[in-house]
Formats: sequence, C-alpha cells, structure tokens
Amino acid sequence: MLKWCCISRYIRFFLIISACQTATTAVEASYKLRLVTETTRPLNQKGLPYIKCALAKSGYSSEIKSMPWARAQLVTERGLYDGFFVASKNDKRDQYAVMSEPFFNIDWLFIVNRESGLSPDNPKFLKGIFAANRGTARNAWLKNQYDNGIISHEVVTTTDAMRALMMLALGRVDIVLENSTNLDAVFQQTSYTSSDFQSFVAKSVPMGVYFNKDFLNRHPDFLNKFNAGIKECKK
Repeated sequence: MLKWCCISRYIRFFLIISACQTATTAVEASYKLRLVTETTRPLNQKGLPYIKCALAKSGYSSEIKSMPWARAQLVTERGLYDGFFVASKNDKRDQYAVMSEPFFNIDWLFIVNRESGLSPDNPKFLKGIFAANRGTARNAWLKNQYDNGIISHEVVTTTDAMRALMMLALGRVDIVLENSTNLDAVFQQTSYTSSDFQSFVAKSVPMGVYFNKDFLNRHPDFLNKFNAGIKECKK
C-alpha cells in the first residue's frame, strides 16, 4: 500500500511538472516579438524572408516597425524593441544585444572614382578621405581605423548610399565604404553606373538579427530555437 502511495505521488508530481513546462512553452510561443528595421534598406528586404521563416519554425510571431537605421539600434539598446535587422557584428552592438545565426554574408566594398587611380595597394589610399553611412557597422569600423592611425582623415558620415556616391562623384570624398547590395540599388535608382566607379572588396561579413540582452534573459529558450530555425531555412 505504501509503495502504491509513493508511486501515485510521483505520478502527480510528474504531471504537475509537465503541465508547468507546457504552460511555459505556450506563454513563450504566444509572445509577439517587437522588431525594428529600416524597410527602405535593400538588405533588410533580403533578410526578411529568413526572419519570417525562422519565427514560423520556432512558433513565434512578430510585429515590425520601420524607422531610420541609427534610431532602430537606439530603441533596441534602450529595450523599447526586442531586436533590429539586418545587421553585421560590431563591439558597440555586442554591449547590449546578441547577434543571431547569420542568414548570409555580404561584401563591404571600397568604392572610388574610376579615374582617380586609387586602389588599396596604392600608397595614397589610406591618406584619402573615407565616407560611410550613419549608424552602420562600416562607419564604426572606419572610425576605429582612424582612431588607430590606419587612415589619415576623420570619417565623413553620410545619410545613405545614394548621398555617399554623389559626394564621391563630386570629389568631396575619395573612398566610400558601402555594401554590394546597397551599391546595386543605387545603380538601379540613379544614372550612375558601374563604369563610373571602381570597387574593391574590403571584407566579407555575416549578417543577422541583433536581439536585446534583456529580452533574451526573459526568454532564455528563444535564441536557440530561432537559430535552429535559421539553419533550417538556409537549406
């Protein structure tokens, strides 16, 4: 009799634990992520299908807000949103957020006027005036290069790829650091063509979503599920 009593208690305990785990999973899956991006950025449109696919596979839904790229990062840092996309890794972002499994790699390009004769192996290259867009990892990377004495001039911060290419064409800067997707978009939207410029690959960087650390602490199972979903969606 005592033996059956112990077994019965064990079964009840097991059922309670299972019910709690099921309830927790249901609450987690019912949470709607608050994501933010700048929808006009071509890279974000390219990354969105991966995000939707990974969320669907992990059982989560989301609401997506559009705003300027620098502000998207700021509101995520302050915890007003759970994450921003599509982004590459840098030290500042790592302080308040964690990057997901990458969706794809993108090339960062040094872009120069074709007639300038500049190239990365030219001694004058690092003495030129560099430009990159506000709030981007490219801008932060160039500023680090300046702080470390690798490039000679302070970095010119531009609002977008089109403005950066315009400044380059007018000779106001010597080198623009831009990603290949944005450059192609500018060629499609303006009269500029690839024959006007010459580009050199600076580096290839992985792109993903940055999730706020406080959000991840409140939802400790989320990132593993999301990353597993990304791996499936890339197949």
